[in-house]
Amino acid sequence: MFRYETDGQIVYSAHPFLREFFRNLLGTQPEDIHESVRAKLAPSLEARPSTPPSDPIILDQYELLIEETLLAGRVQDAFDLYSGVLGGYHHLGRVLGENARGVRITERFVPLDDFALIERQLSLRSRSVLGASGGLFAQRLGDLARARVAFAYCQALDASASERTNESTDCRNLANVELDAGFFPKALEYSERAVLLGRSGDRGHQTSSAFRAVSRFSLGDTFAALADFQCATELEGEPMYSVRGIHEAECKFLRGDRSGALRQTESNREYAIQYNN
Repeated sequence: MFRYETDGQIVYSAHPFLREFFRNLLGTQPEDIHESVRAKLAPSLEARPSTPPSDPIILDQYELLIEETLLAGRVQDAFDLYSGVLGGYHHLGRVLGENARGVRITERFVPLDDFALIERQLSLRSRSVLGASGGLFAQRLGDLARARVAFAYCQALDASASERTNESTDCRNLANVELDAGFFPKALEYSERAVLLGRSGDRGHQTSSAFRAVSRFSLGDTFAALADFQCATELEGEPMYSVRGIHEAECKFLRGDRSGALRQTESNREYAIQYNN
């Protein structure tokens, strides 16, 4: 059993196995029961808050609402709550650091990474967004295997629709996973495809170039890596920051340029504080 405490009220939710067992004993459609619960819970929460919620108690309530909405068979409505109300990965992950909550929510859409369950309920773009979100949450928690599965699903999905920009993002995410995993040849393969598919001038293209640079550096191709870092910096118009800057600072440090690595790290830190990134 799972226990939620919201506004002094205690709500229990059963493990999926138990739910399935008792569901077969019901004399009515399970979706109807969950719709009744959803209908009672929904009015107590804002349908379209002006800003995504950050209070853990309110987040608990929305998480329960998403679960009940899914169990009621309203997959699109549940996705709208996750993406439109909770702000998806950008708010839950990057702003709040609620990666464990993000994994729980996205996993309810695709238990055991079975993306076929949402094939008919969500648009291709929504499925891609959901898959990428689940992958990012999992990667932040160190579950690289799950992240890899999610990003590969997104890549196949976007490639089938000839969504070059989105597929470039998927390849970039896969490259980042392989860098974390230490599989540098695969990281280079994905980052090269991300560069090929991306559009020059886009920030994503700069990140793809930076990932290709660190992949090459990790494989010992220092001169090609430096050329990639230089290209990415020129596209940026200033020293790279965020994960791009972290990678370049690490490479500078390993090349013996400790003062350059320190300057870039300090600049990156100032950026992170300024933009809460």
